[in-house]
Amino acid sequence: FYTDEVLSSGQRIGFDVVTLPDQRRGMLARKNSKNYSWPNKRTGAYSVNVAGFESLALPTLVATTTCSGAERCSSVVYVLDEIGR
Repeated sequence: FYTDEVLSSGQRIGFDVVTLPDQRRGMLARKNSKNYSWPNKRTGAYSVNVAGFESLALPTLVATTTCSGAERCSSVVYVLDEIGR
């Protein structure tokens, strides 16, 4: 998954989480928390949709395991952080 900036009239109003490879999108954080049912989880100016993140993004973190016999298995997990423009 990755996070995507959400803009309104050129101003950042929050972030969405987008899954890979299927591109499912959900709200991760928004500035105007009064409009959402999850206003109490905050980081800085943003209210965070923890339940939405957990249901959409966490399943994408399941490690992929490939085996080429009973004794040779490998798992791969990729983690990237803070990729800028």
